[in-house]
Amino acid sequence: MTSQAPLRQLQPHIQDFFKSEGLAHVSLLELTPVHHHPENWRRHTRALKQWLQKKKHAQMHFMERNTELRENPQRLMENASSAFLFLIPYATGKRVRRQATTPEEPQGFIQKIARYARHKDYHKVIKKRLNQTMTTLAETVDSSLEFRVVVDSAPFLERAHAQMAGLGFVGKNTMLIRPGLGSYFFIATVLTNAPSDLFSLESTKRSTAIENLDCGSCNLCVEACPTDALTEARSLDANRCFSFWSIESRQTAPDGIVPTFKDLFFGCDICQSVCPYNHVTSDDRGFPEFQSTSSSLNRLTLLQIACLSQQEYESLFGGLPLTRAKRAGLIRNALYGLFANEDWGALERARAHWKGQENCPELVQSTLDQLHRLQSKL
Repeated sequence: MTSQAPLRQLQPHIQDFFKSEGLAHVSLLELTPVHHHPENWRRHTRALKQWLQKKKHAQMHFMERNTELRENPQRLMENASSAFLFLIPYATGKRVRRQATTPEEPQGFIQKIARYARHKDYHKVIKKRLNQTMTTLAETVDSSLEFRVVVDSAPFLERAHAQMAGLGFVGKNTMLIRPGLGSYFFIATVLTNAPSDLFSLESTKRSTAIENLDCGSCNLCVEACPTDALTEARSLDANRCFSFWSIESRQTAPDGIVPTFKDLFFGCDICQSVCPYNHVTSDDRGFPEFQSTSSSLNRLTLLQIACLSQQEYESLFGGLPLTRAKRAGLIRNALYGLFANEDWGALERARAHWKGQENCPELVQSTLDQLHRLQSKL
């Protein structure tokens, strides 16, 4: 059954409804992109295929699967005809409108962590909030409304859809960028049977203008990437990307990546932090869950993480995005950090801690062997 009449009655007020739920940046897009964006959609799917063919996805083999779902998102949910696309901020840029002072960066270890990972796990937070919001909409307005919340957890090209919905444009750093908001936001999707012309975020003219923006001659992100992962405009080589090696990879990093762990631990914001669009932004921080950081993260030291037990891992990192790297991955990152900072005393204590331990993870031992080899060459 297709949701029609009751939602139509809400049409003039639906944006106010979403704003009251803390969702100020939203648009609705038909899930048959070829109807309205044939060339644009083909460009996105073609770029993905070429990226995979060039093996720029490194060891992320999950990207090779479910191609048919990515190309036809309607297969992700029966009766899906459209998708709500939401931009949910998790940080602001360097300067903030309506504020006289620059927001202070938290001091301590947390500075080594990408901004998105300093809060509670966004998958759980956003999925819970959007399920509540859409349930309210269904219960109070239209009981025939069907939906499925997708938050970076299904083969759905959310960046491509968000651009086609007029929410932003794809920059040279491969991030979706929205003028006035920057790029420090999550993209969340609600697949639904709502009519695709229910409402538009803004005028079609303005929406198209934003979608077709580009970075012009600015090349700051490409030049600032510490590992030269941005090999060409709007294309990132995960084989060179620090975020891949510190988060996704379950192996030791190439020798050339190890020095980057001197100032970074988990993920990297450099290509975003230098972007001019992030220098003047609104003060919208999205959900309250993303307005504060875990105080326990600031008290951590690399040595403490390098000797992390399973119990400590669960206690310190449970419910945080950092668990994506798994315990062994976080220990590996910490060992790299000690080496890159030439903290030889702490590195030796970590090596002594793991020496002879039967429960030493294989990745940790491989990392220690790699660092022993590198240290012998100094």
